[in-house]
Amino acid sequence: MVGGFPPEKSHIYGGIVTSCRALKNSSIADSFEVEYVDSTQISNPPPSLPRRLLLSIQRFAIYLSRLLIFRPHAVVLFASKGASLLEKGAMAWCAKMFGIKSLIFPRNGSVMTTYRKSSLQRILFYCALKGANTFLCQGPAWKKFAVDDLGFSEERAVVVLNWTATPELIQSGTERFFRNVDRCNSCLFVGWLEQSKGVLDLLDACGLLKYSHQFHLTIAGRGHTEVEAKRRVVALGLSEHVSFVGWVEGDALRKLYSEHNIFILPSWAEGFPNSIIEAMASGLAVIGTAVGNIPDIVKHDVDALLVQPRDVDGLSNAMKLLFENPSRRYEIARCGHSLARRDFSLEPAVRTISAAIAATIGCVKNWD
Repeated sequence: MVGGFPPEKSHIYGGIVTSCRALKNSSIADSFEVEYVDSTQISNPPPSLPRRLLLSIQRFAIYLSRLLIFRPHAVVLFASKGASLLEKGAMAWCAKMFGIKSLIFPRNGSVMTTYRKSSLQRILFYCALKGANTFLCQGPAWKKFAVDDLGFSEERAVVVLNWTATPELIQSGTERFFRNVDRCNSCLFVGWLEQSKGVLDLLDACGLLKYSHQFHLTIAGRGHTEVEAKRRVVALGLSEHVSFVGWVEGDALRKLYSEHNIFILPSWAEGFPNSIIEAMASGLAVIGTAVGNIPDIVKHDVDALLVQPRDVDGLSNAMKLLFENPSRRYEIARCGHSLARRDFSLEPAVRTISAAIAATIGCVKNWD
């Protein structure tokens, strides 16, 4: 299994790391003997391109040695976008050369967008992804992409919904609903501080609301847009409304979720982000964008409020709605919590992944 498996105390963050760590601590080891290979970058943000190339060569050498030593029945490859996707595709083709089956699991929604916009990327991604025997999909949009664009069969395009609604987060969300409706407007953003995550759009929306509403926004994460985001906070006069706390994880992240009641992630492209699931499980009302698999799974105005990407006015209107209607905010949070508890917990995903591995290698077992 190749993915986000850095040492426990390393300061490496992201959705793939969160998902992979949860999977490693799940019951999957009861069904398979698993060898884990870490493919994360050594820092956030990633190092320079030459350094990344050298690290990629090093990772590939480790991966190849594992194939030769352990001769696994199958490999599971977690991929992000760009170079990560091409690297994992090469790993899939390498496994095929040794007669080893592979399952690839792209986790970045921009892959589909890039594939359809660029002829060169389309050729590269198609060749890379077709090396795998099975395509694991974060949701219906990914499955349609795998079948219609890449030519995988329905049976070899398996939907596995994200699994980051942990028992601790679900319990925290449940306990929240026994308390009175919280009337403060306490907003949270968790993720990479990149333009494509919509963090600058979010700050612009806050700028439209700063005179008419009382609120505070906490931004958790780091990235290439962090400096620009902090400059924009000053330029918009939002210093009293916005705080930056850097990357947080574990108990500190759970505490952040428990201290806020609105979660906002206005991404331009996504698969299905872990942070939305974590926020729903924690009982926050969510504002997201209608991109990737999100509108296929989340009902607008029921489980969350969904706006169009890059729509600052639409985003500010959604925030205003939740600011002015605590009872509506509460109902959306309750529905989102129920969705997370029902569809995004760990063990159902483990059973689906285990069944997909078994089907890929031709092993028959009842996983229900």
